[in-house]
Amino acid sequence: VGNEAMWKSFVGLIGRPALAEDERFSTLRARIKNRGALTKEINQALRPHDADYWIDLLNHRGIPSGPILTMAEIFAHPQIAAREMLLKLPHPVLGQFMTTGLAAKLSATPGQVRRPPLMGEHTEELLALLGYGAAEIKELRAAKVIR
Repeated sequence: VGNEAMWKSFVGLIGRPALAEDERFSTLRARIKNRGALTKEINQALRPHDADYWIDLLNHRGIPSGPILTMAEIFAHPQIAAREMLLKLPHPVLGQFMTTGLAAKLSATPGQVRRPPLMGEHTEELLALLGYGAAEIKELRAAKVIR
């Protein structure tokens, strides 16, 4: 929970208001110090109902909560598809690869996700921009300084 008011509301909702007065859990510092014991207490209180019950109850009472998902569940979630957070991109060696999309979606400057460059793919272009001539680049390649 995010603050002391939520903590007191939380322990009330889970039917354990005495936890707020328990010296081991009365402050954030104490809760961190006694995390193992607190986790045991909370798990015992939550056991009678499934996660959906608690998530709904907590969210309706102003305590943000949600399920803990596996990576497979995250990437199968409809919101991930709707926000284009898992992308398949073409790759010259792999054929295709998966990567994450951009979290921030900006209308004026939307951004773009591209594949990472191959080893040495832009070496000549960059060296030319830095003022190296074709002969110098050829020498560097022959000396195996670059690929």
